[in-house]
Amino acid sequence: MSLIELFKTFQSNGIGLQDDALRLCEWRESWSVLANSEIGRLSRALGNKKTKIYHIGSTAVVGLSAKPIIDLVGEVPNFNFLEGKALELGDCGYSGMGEHGIEGRRYLTLTDRKSMTYVHLHVFLKGDDRVRKHIVFRDYLSSNPHALARYENFKKSLLVDGKLLRKFYSKEKAPIMKALTEEADNWMQTQ
Repeated sequence: MSLIELFKTFQSNGIGLQDDALRLCEWRESWSVLANSEIGRLSRALGNKKTKIYHIGSTAVVGLSAKPIIDLVGEVPNFNFLEGKALELGDCGYSGMGEHGIEGRRYLTLTDRKSMTYVHLHVFLKGDDRVRKHIVFRDYLSSNPHALARYENFKKSLLVDGKLLRKFYSKEKAPIMKALTEEADNWMQTQ
């Protein structure tokens, strides 16, 4: 599949966000299918069995409204390996942005020429606890309807005229993310 066809597939399934205005979309089952397909595409490009990629974020939680960008988190044996795969990742349409404000992370996006972003890929070293935290957070929301509803309602409270400003979204979400992450860690210890 060409990148143009891939972008059209994402768009036809409600994935893609342009510019600074965020919006929330109702969850779609097709998002999991697209994420799994993208994980397969990236895994083939990276070609290393020690590399793992997971679907995270709101698009990975059944029933949770989400900004229409698929979030993936990966772990690699070392960043030299990842940097050595820059050509392959570029062929997949990904642009690397370095740490992008988070030490110990490599951040890549799948964005078309019209500045429409489809995928955020967060990559950490194998064993970095932040990978586990992303997965536990996803699993906690997926198994706890009360926590999911709290998060959903909070995100919707940030909307102004149906949109969110990207530069404020993460900052405004920080307190509830911290609380839910702590709950998720406590929940995981009982599993």
